[in-house]
Amino acid sequence: MKSPLDLSTVELSRRGLLVGAGMLTGAAALGFDALSASPASAAGAILWPNGTTTRPAISSPFGQRPKPNQGASSDHKGTDFVGFSIVRAVADGVVVAAGIPGGWEPGGTQVWIQHDGFLTRSLHMVAGSLAVSPNQTVHAGDVIGTMGATGNVTGVHLHLEVVVGGVQIDPVPFLTARVGGTPQPDPVRGVKEFAVRGGSWSAIPVGYNMSNRFTAVNMGSGWGDLYGSFGGHLRYVGVMGGAWTQMDSGLPLDAYSISALNVGQSFPHIFAVENSVLYHIYADGTGWHKASTGLTVPGKISAVLLPGGNVQIVANIGGYMHHITTHNGWEIGNSGIPIGDEFKAVNVGGMLQIVTLLNGVVHLIWPGAGWQLQSTGIGTSGSLTAVDMGGGYPTVITNEGWSVCVTSVSGGGWVRQSTGVAVSGTIDALNIGGGYPTVYAV
Repeated sequence: MKSPLDLSTVELSRRGLLVGAGMLTGAAALGFDALSASPASAAGAILWPNGTTTRPAISSPFGQRPKPNQGASSDHKGTDFVGFSIVRAVADGVVVAAGIPGGWEPGGTQVWIQHDGFLTRSLHMVAGSLAVSPNQTVHAGDVIGTMGATGNVTGVHLHLEVVVGGVQIDPVPFLTARVGGTPQPDPVRGVKEFAVRGGSWSAIPVGYNMSNRFTAVNMGSGWGDLYGSFGGHLRYVGVMGGAWTQMDSGLPLDAYSISALNVGQSFPHIFAVENSVLYHIYADGTGWHKASTGLTVPGKISAVLLPGGNVQIVANIGGYMHHITTHNGWEIGNSGIPIGDEFKAVNVGGMLQIVTLLNGVVHLIWPGAGWQLQSTGIGTSGSLTAVDMGGGYPTVITNEGWSVCVTSVSGGGWVRQSTGVAVSGTIDALNIGGGYPTVYAV
């Protein structure tokens, strides 16, 4: 068998493989089965950050609030807990940051832990109190630090964030559903295709569900193909025979982050982070396969294909952009450039560009004389993605709750425009033609 990254691998028919005297759709031929509602497997107890199954007192809940002080946000992306001193890990995981990550100075002394399927951030702890360090494995209830008042605060408290699929969600219902037992399957929501139809933006449900840990890829069919991890398997939502379809690959996968590329073959090459390991997922005539790259990547990823079949992957590890290449085997390097949880790597005219959300502002990262970071000056929030629509700069799409917004360069500057249509959840976008991005929301 050829190397998984040999992009000259034997070509498969995109929409069908001849098997005996019958024809199977491409997905079914590669081992996809009709969707079954198999619950996600999970291990390890979940606790509140005080190390018990009793929820501590809350001083400020998740969501909109009046600004408590200058520099604080009215859109509160975590929950503030009080009434205890020792801060503990809420679940088993690996520490990805401990201290004050770049770009996160207002959060003071903090610990970020990558758990199975979600990330937690514990902020404002006492300087010098941390009991863990990056890459350390922790278990539910382990001490990670002491509640404090470092950073931009009005008093002693613990600000706890829960991040699923790159999106900050309300920690209270998430933990309430899991405390004292094992994690439940991630929320599975309906897929919507969001595009310009008849001269105006509209969102249309496709009739199938997907996890918010998904990726969209343009395989040239005129529609986006969605691949995601839920129910413990790699799953697919796309158009076959003129109709939207959902399939289960049967390939075990419980990915924290996933990114797919069209490498010119019948099926995409997929990259996924599972249990802090980066995997390469690909299909051949015998089905789907998952190969470890040997790299530890405790964070979100975004892959891009550059000219010459050059696969590059961007990762957020500890709040800094890490660059993964395949020139001499799998290699990873720390760029030293801060990067947010929301980011997307894009091939813009043959050059890698990365769009990211830092401190509520969209930034652009690109390679020059070293890596360059530049603010667009556009403030935003929520799920972010980007796509090359021409013009030498990426087009940025953000889901801000009240509306999906499109940001692009116009008249020499960055301009944000509201589509006037609201969707919920995580988004990804593709250039399928027509002069506008096509957005998929879960």
